[in-house]
Amino acid sequence: MKNLMTILGALILLLSPCMANAQEETYATKNEINLTFGTITAPQGVYAFASVFAAIFSLGHANIADVHMIGAGGLEYFRRLGNVVAVGGIGTFENIWGKEKNKDNEITGDINVSVASLMPAAKFYWFEKPKFNMYSKVAVGASLYGGTNSDSPGVNFAYQLSPVGLTAGSDHHRFLAEIGLLGMQGTVLIGYSYRF
Repeated sequence: MKNLMTILGALILLLSPCMANAQEETYATKNEINLTFGTITAPQGVYAFASVFAAIFSLGHANIADVHMIGAGGLEYFRRLGNVVAVGGIGTFENIWGKEKNKDNEITGDINVSVASLMPAAKFYWFEKPKFNMYSKVAVGASLYGGTNSDSPGVNFAYQLSPVGLTAGSDHHRFLAEIGLLGMQGTVLIGYSYRF
């Protein structure tokens, strides 16, 4: 994973001058606010891995069932600094809930974990057309988590790496879609973008 992130970062840095020289100022707006929804998020991945790990190493005495993981809602703001780069921030919120059961399928407790994150972010635009653009996005920050089966709220590392993202629509209203790498916003991400 570390090698993949290093390679992607190096690729973006190497191609940035090429992209800057190849594009005239093509964007019509400098600011964008995005409402997003993503699934297969980092908290879902960690929770699924921990559940499998607990079931294997407890020899079947731990059994998690009836768990609901819908996905993460997000709010983003970005400001264009030129044709290639935009900077901003991302906030997300996700809730995971369900019932904890033992090997006899008896309910032993409730699961209710909430995760909120705040991350500074950058977008790198591959190209911009009047009604369509393609980009990559990286964000790193912190997440606050807590719930009924946590001792106390805690702070953890948060990230989102989306190698491929695209928006399509009018100058001011666009649909967006991204493929991420199991970050706080998710592996599959869709949303609405308002540009001004």
